[in-house]
Amino acid sequence: MKHKENEENEEEWIEKTVECKDCNKGRTVHWKKNKSGKHPWRHHFPCTTCKGNYQTKVWQPKYCQILDCNNHATIQCGEVNFGVRSWVCDEHWQEDDVGFGGWNNHV
Repeated sequence: MKHKENEENEEEWIEKTVECKDCNKGRTVHWKKNKSGKHPWRHHFPCTTCKGNYQTKVWQPKYCQILDCNNHATIQCGEVNFGVRSWVCDEHWQEDDVGFGGWNNHV
């Protein structure tokens, strides 16, 4: 039990910059029709997903959290599937037909 606790405490975490996928540098483009029928106006509004901050920093473990896997962690599993947020590598990640993802323990 103590050996497992020591491994969890020694797990290396890294800071990673993530960009918002819903916008272009914090702005979204919207087109508004011109009343006179001419070319529509283009408006730029702050993104509602990231509130204009297109980059956020997240802390994640450097390696996959599946036992005996030394690949780099790339994807965060949601709480819906596992009850906790864990990070897995591309090899252990799979998406089902509905679009929900989870870790693949059959690899």
